[in-house]
Amino acid sequence: MRAWRPRRKRDLFVPGYDDRFTYYTQLFALFIAAIGTVGVVLSIVQTAYAVIATDDNSVEMAVASVETAVNNVYIQMGALLNVSQEILLALRDLRSNGTG
Repeated sequence: MRAWRPRRKRDLFVPGYDDRFTYYTQLFALFIAAIGTVGVVLSIVQTAYAVIATDDNSVEMAVASVETAVNNVYIQMGALLNVSQEILLALRDLRSNGTG
């Protein structure tokens, strides 16, 4: 292998090893690495396109949705507290009627 030196680009595809399995394993690894690199680049391009293509109102819609949900929670908590207060008053009335 030490004597083998590629002189042209085509020489890179000529196996320089005595063991062909090692050579084909390395070619397969380079092929998988190339596919992974292309996948990462396309993912970055897709994310950039999605950010640019939207009118960026999705963040505003998400904030409005969260505010609506928080307001609904406040309304429900108020209703639960009101019901709890009414139950306590009813139990106090029952206790005072039962003992008095």
